[in-house]
Amino acid sequence: MWLKYSKKFSGRRRNCYRIAKQAVMDALKKKYKSRRQLKRTMRRNWIIRLNANCQQHGVSYSKFIMRCRFNSVNLNRKILSQIAIYDRPVFTSVMTAVDDRWQEKLEEKNTPPKQYSAEEMDQIAIPWIERQLPEMYTDTNVRFNRKVADHGAVEYTVDFGDPKMWREYLPQTPELANFNIPDHWIRDANRGMEPWTLDYLNFPGEKHDNKDYIQMARHAKASQLEEEEKKERGEESRLTKEGSRDDWYGDEAQSWFDN
Repeated sequence: MWLKYSKKFSGRRRNCYRIAKQAVMDALKKKYKSRRQLKRTMRRNWIIRLNANCQQHGVSYSKFIMRCRFNSVNLNRKILSQIAIYDRPVFTSVMTAVDDRWQEKLEEKNTPPKQYSAEEMDQIAIPWIERQLPEMYTDTNVRFNRKVADHGAVEYTVDFGDPKMWREYLPQTPELANFNIPDHWIRDANRGMEPWTLDYLNFPGEKHDNKDYIQMARHAKASQLEEEEKKERGEESRLTKEGSRDDWYGDEAQSWFDN
């Protein structure tokens, strides 16, 4: 039996009984493993092809499969990928059956992002920062800066901390004194485009009922009232700075070395 399976092998594995037996056992194990690897490979290929065709319709692969299940489209990935390759109009009909808004999504995906001017960025970003940091203009532990790049982008930087601590730390890291963030502090320094547009900065805000934002604002208001009570009693308070939105546009950056 072993020599029957090994008749197409080369060398002594073909006619030497002991070596042929070991070679056949090893080959059968590899065949068993390869049959299962083939299933994984083919499924991966079907998913890749299906995802490519879904992207051409403006829908992601995962949402397409989910909507197929919700709409009782019981076609597996093999059949769907073959339909997408050999008969694209039929795949488009399937896409319309599971998601009738795919044309709107495709148009939105192909629409280039809006180009904002520096003034439009300020009108969206600065109020959002003010909502996140109600004590920004009065807290001595907060400094901020606005910088316009050559290509038109605007960079907003906010630093926190005790000024005494920063006076000891900034000489060791002079790049932070000018609001320059080291590249190794940024998760993806070479990213060319932000994952979210400026429109998302309106959330959370006055028009959105966001529980996390409301809870944060409640704690910030309580902390501000506590500091104001300290100031009225004559105790040391960190709310001694007097500032406004005009400080964003100052010629000189804020510093903790004034005192």
